[in-house]
Amino acid sequence: MDLQTTSGDFINAQFVRICSLPTHDIDKKSLNTTIMGLKGLNEKACDIQVDYRAYTEIRMLHVVHLTDWDMILCKLALTALNTLILAKPKSSTIQPKGMVRFALKEWRKAGVAAGPVTSAILFIED
Repeated sequence: MDLQTTSGDFINAQFVRICSLPTHDIDKKSLNTTIMGLKGLNEKACDIQVDYRAYTEIRMLHVVHLTDWDMILCKLALTALNTLILAKPKSSTIQPKGMVRFALKEWRKAGVAAGPVTSAILFIED
């Protein structure tokens, strides 16, 4: 989650390639972000079902090269989800329209080391 990114949601190009996710062309879009440093242009996107555990939605994510992240939700997405991010660990909540506010949980999967799952790739089934 990144409140400073305002130009769109992102998905890691390497993640898209490894998982063979379908992409589609979009009009060139300027990406003004804190994570990319300089301005960049994007021409590809994926429509991805994002599962927040108690709520799912389809989001269009721009395919970009990210370091240490699979996906980043921008300010627009976080605003639409009525997100609260408190300054303490594990304290983010969302309240999609018409739903009761609920806490986001760390991703975990049986058989994975005790720490938090840092990549959605661990959830891909063969």
